[in-house]
Amino acid sequence: MKKIYGLVLLLWIVLAGCGKNDSEEQSYPVLRMMTMGSEPAQIDIIYEQLDKLTESELGIDVRISFYQWEDEEDTLQKLVNANSYDIYVYGPSFNSEELANKGAFLDMTGYLEMVPELVEFYRMQGIDLAGQENLYCLPQMMEGSGSGLFYREDLRKEWQLEPISDFSSVENYLYRVKEEYPETSPINDKRFFTFLLNLKSGARYKDLGYGLGLDLNNGELVCLLDTQEYRDTLQTARKWYREGIISPDILYLQINNTMSTLEMMKQDKAAVEFCNHFAAICNNYVMVLYEINPQWEFGWLDYDLMNKRCYGSGTDITKLFGLAIGKRCQYQEQAILFMEKIHTDARYYNLLCYGAEGIHYRLTPDGGISYEGIPGGNVFRGQVGLEQMTMSLTQQYPGSWNTVYLDVMERSKEMCEENRSSMISEFMIEDEKFAEYQAVMAAYSESKSRQLLENGTIENVEEEADAFRGELTSLGYENFLEAVREEWENYKQ
Repeated sequence: MKKIYGLVLLLWIVLAGCGKNDSEEQSYPVLRMMTMGSEPAQIDIIYEQLDKLTESELGIDVRISFYQWEDEEDTLQKLVNANSYDIYVYGPSFNSEELANKGAFLDMTGYLEMVPELVEFYRMQGIDLAGQENLYCLPQMMEGSGSGLFYREDLRKEWQLEPISDFSSVENYLYRVKEEYPETSPINDKRFFTFLLNLKSGARYKDLGYGLGLDLNNGELVCLLDTQEYRDTLQTARKWYREGIISPDILYLQINNTMSTLEMMKQDKAAVEFCNHFAAICNNYVMVLYEINPQWEFGWLDYDLMNKRCYGSGTDITKLFGLAIGKRCQYQEQAILFMEKIHTDARYYNLLCYGAEGIHYRLTPDGGISYEGIPGGNVFRGQVGLEQMTMSLTQQYPGSWNTVYLDVMERSKEMCEENRSSMISEFMIEDEKFAEYQAVMAAYSESKSRQLLENGTIENVEEEADAFRGELTSLGYENFLEAVREEWENYKQ
């Protein structure tokens, strides 16, 4: 079957050039792909090298549009609804399953005979693509740490503060940052509450959404809203908001407000990023900041690695990041063949993840990646939905961050291997199974009271928290809780 598709593809490539004079430039269909991040300098060199591969092997060209890490959920929703691209990336804040169920993405199950290497790649990762009832998205197979605190380690030493390892040391650092940088607030990202709860609880709970979680200490499904850690975190959020640690404009800031934090750190007007993903820090922050001042040192406290029983992003990330083909893509066969190439062929993978060798990165003698001597604007990282462990090259970062990077990756790998077979790592709330509770699920997600509480903007925390919990109860939340608990118990059997 692969040979038949190969002959059809060869005929496609030949026909694409028919009718052209030798003096005319041959044109190819263009696959339009989007991703999150910043476009690297000299991207034309990447396209020049990529075109040589795709034109001769697939009969297409590929062009990529880059969108900033800001409100990516809204951005992706609009792009998919407008059928703007042939290939989409998706991340943790993007409900890819909802759009897939609405028919936005191509079901790839009928094309798998064309891409046996892709099927084998995922089989080696423990995923049977052919066994899926529908295959709308190709999950990312990147094992790594989760989310945490990125901070100026050189300032911590200068201020003679204790090493950052827990809530108390984080809080002390944030208050010193506020003292030294009084014009800005250390926290300016709406996502902070989830991270803060993880920090205060020692990563005790796996958040399932809708106020529910799995207690990693005993494996029980709980309502997070009823835990003491949640109530304590609400009080901390209120205290931090009142004392300027949280931005007074937090309600009006966009989700994932990381780019503004990076700009402030570049200008030495900020010294901490309270909530971000380790990969985002490595890809977007480190190289740029070291280029500005090589004397700066940076540290990282990983919230997801604080509990050895944590089953965080390293295990269930396959449901959070990935790639999808738009259902209205005109070149569906070429798109799925391109998917196979970028997952299994190092020539494609390296170009799309790292750029052109010598321009965007350098290869070390042991085959790793180095950015030494590469201008910060040329660094090409953060190809969301594609980067994965088996194809990625070992990276070498400048200064002390290389030690941080290797330590985090090693601890994360150990945790993933230890917890890979756990049922906790795979269990998630699948919305379609709880359709009868859609009203209460929507009430939780869209609640203004919860947003005000978790952003620290309400004075009477306990009273308002009780009122919010009571509101959910009146809508049938207890029945939803019991239904999910029953699903969890059945899942364990």
